[in-house]
Formats: sequence, C-alpha cells, structure tokens
Amino acid sequence: MIVGLDHVVILVRDIEAGAAAYAALLGRKPAWRSADEGRESVLFTLANMSAELLAPAGSGIAADRIRAVLEQDGEGLASLCFRVDDIAGLRRRMDRLGLRPDRIAAFARGLAARLNAVQGPPVVDLDEDAERFLEAA
Repeated sequence: MIVGLDHVVILVRDIEAGAAAYAALLGRKPAWRSADEGRESVLFTLANMSAELLAPAGSGIAADRIRAVLEQDGEGLASLCFRVDDIAGLRRRMDRLGLRPDRIAAFARGLAARLNAVQGPPVVDLDEDAERFLEAA
C-alpha cells in the first residue's frame, strides 16, 4: 500500500540555475549532489519529503532521454515517488490493475515506488530506496 510521498523529480535544463532557484524558493542549500551516466542531480530534503532536480549532462542514453522530454514537455515535474509498506505486494496490485509496473530495483534500504512520466504515458518503477534521501539532511 502507498503510505506517503517520498520525493518528486523535477527536470531542468541547467542544474546550477535550477539549484539556485530552488535554494531561494525553499530557503535551504541542497542536501546532496550527484553526476553520472549523462545526468546531474541535486536533492533538497524537506521535513516530510525531498525534491530532486535532474538535468542532462554530456552524452549517453540518460542525457538523450532527458533532453527529449525537455524538448517535448519543457521543464517541470517528471516523477512522483511514493513510500510504500510492501513493495512486492504493490507491484502485484499494479500489475493486476494494468499499470505496467517495471521490475523492482534494489538500492539502499527502505521502500519507494516511483510513478514515472518521463517516457510518455506514466510508467511505474519500483525502487527499494525510501530512506536514502532522508539521511542526506
């Protein structure tokens, strides 16, 4: 079952400009930064959720995919990532409902389900990863 919102992913063209704008809006510095495989990320941790900015960097599949979405839809919300109490059970339920869940991907610990609208119609990615963003604060 979905028990809360873990984080949102916001696509931006320029990670530095986006980070500066969200730092001013949220009144805090980023809690975490990352750059890998054609993308850059900046994370802002709030009391009950996180906001992740995502921008293309260099070349590669991830960079091409992010640029294509930015070209088509512009900057803005790309994903809603929910906290869940039973990720395998949620995957089975989404499959029964025809929501096309992706495989469950293991990362750190905890549970999160991401409703991902980056590649056209909403696709569901399931990640075992709810706690990593909260520890960044």
